[in-house]
Amino acid sequence: MNKKTRKIILDIETYVILSVGAVIMLGPFLWMVATSFKLPADQFTHTLIPDPPTLANFKSLFSFDLNFPELFLNSTVISVLSVVGQLLTCAMAAFCFAVVKFRGRSLLFTLLMVTLMIPAQVTLIPNFIIFKYLHLVGTSVPLWLPAFWGGAFGTFLMRQYFLTIPRDLVDAARVDGASLWDIFWSIYLPLGKPALSALAIFTFQGAWNDLLHPLVYMPNVPNTTLTVGLAFFQTQLPRRTLYGADGRRVPKHSAADHRILLRPEAIYRRHCPERRQTLRRSHDQDYFHRRRQPGVYLAACA
Repeated sequence: MNKKTRKIILDIETYVILSVGAVIMLGPFLWMVATSFKLPADQFTHTLIPDPPTLANFKSLFSFDLNFPELFLNSTVISVLSVVGQLLTCAMAAFCFAVVKFRGRSLLFTLLMVTLMIPAQVTLIPNFIIFKYLHLVGTSVPLWLPAFWGGAFGTFLMRQYFLTIPRDLVDAARVDGASLWDIFWSIYLPLGKPALSALAIFTFQGAWNDLLHPLVYMPNVPNTTLTVGLAFFQTQLPRRTLYGADGRRVPKHSAADHRILLRPEAIYRRHCPERRQTLRRSHDQDYFHRRRQPGVYLAACA
């Protein structure tokens, strides 16, 4: 077997493995989309293609007093601003730690890495007090402004990538009279696109899926993020949706229900005291009232 044949076989094996992984990753998402088009009585069947497909779940979705386009826009704006803040500040800090030589650089970087051991929940109350004194609670500013303060993980990621860039480029730019800002903006930032892309994905995903901070700083449902709106939406679905079209009770569990449905009741109990009694009564009446009709909820997710 020659080298070319071995390469072809290796490529085929690689594509097969990647295809299998893609199917596994897309499976829950496809099941969620398919369930959103099923009738209540068919939402726990094992068929992927709805028979017949229906838009009743989407009609029920928009019958609730929730402005999903506004929630989607709020989440998008906050996530984009968080990405911009992290990319700018972390890239500049990483450039200083990787290229600029100054006294105490190693000590400062070590202290920055130590902050990775501090949980985000520890700084939640001090940050809340600061934003409260600044009269920013109830706005989206506390959700994206901290991103412009930098971050230990982003700085570490960018610094490790910047260290792989040859130092000769810096020396050549210095000979040509380039300043540190010119070197950063014209050399390191364009060459750091792979690391910037990875950091952008991590930051956007974290900001988009964040439930705790929007629940603390923007608890009002009409003016909050999509995660809080979906959590509130799940608790507001009517009891009648637990039954199918033929009057029989819909089964309690499904594969998509276990993997996709969000369960934020614990956070609600801690940060929204006015909802405690309501959630407790709902739990006492029927534990599965908050699991609701998966088709309508998955229509919101889809």
